[in-house]
Amino acid sequence: MAWVFLQAGLEKWAEGGWGDPIAWSLAGFLNMLLLFGLAAWGAGRLVGVDGVLEETRFVRSNPWLRYLLG
Repeated sequence: MAWVFLQAGLEKWAEGGWGDPIAWSLAGFLNMLLLFGLAAWGAGRLVGVDGVLEETRFVRSNPWLRYLLG
């Protein structure tokens, strides 16, 4: 499987490259941020961290945080 990806990468490089490297890195960064952000949010809900946070005075005084945490 890795050989197929290597061949595809070499073929793309031979055709003239991958395009704008800044656009690739920005898209990759945003996808990584979305992936890890959703994973952290989901893990917090499973472990029960959001329930503990909902009981704090800071969250009770800011209604938008209550809606964010559920």
